[in-house]
Amino acid sequence: MSELAKLSQGWPQHINRVAVAAARLIRDNGGRIDGSLLERALESGRERKDAYYAGRLAAGSSRAWVYRELALAAQERGGELSHDRIELLTEGVRGKTGKSMDEFLTNALHAGLLAPSREIPDHYKIPIPSFGDWLRALPLESRDGT
Repeated sequence: MSELAKLSQGWPQHINRVAVAAARLIRDNGGRIDGSLLERALESGRERKDAYYAGRLAAGSSRAWVYRELALAAQERGGELSHDRIELLTEGVRGKTGKSMDEFLTNALHAGLLAPSREIPDHYKIPIPSFGDWLRALPLESRDGT
């Protein structure tokens, strides 16, 4: 069970998804808990977590590669990105979509793709560390969407 707890990383939305995955497997197997079920519960929990991240990404108004690049840039800078750095990294896609920086940032904040830094004014970060890992692991995609 400690593996299930590790998978949730203490984030409420992950605890829910992991717990639901584990409870369904236990229920579907007559209340039995063993090593093979644990691995299946972990896999189901991972899938649910990935689906949660994919949903957050889909709520964003830009291409996935933009958020991948933001996650990579944030990792290089201790997890924080300045407003100016985000503006520079998103300039191309915002030009193609006709979105202002304020519109891009408002959408990213609303979708939970970015969150304001509590430590540094006018800086932003990816709100869940494992979400940043997930974004950085996205497949490479060209900037023109192909």
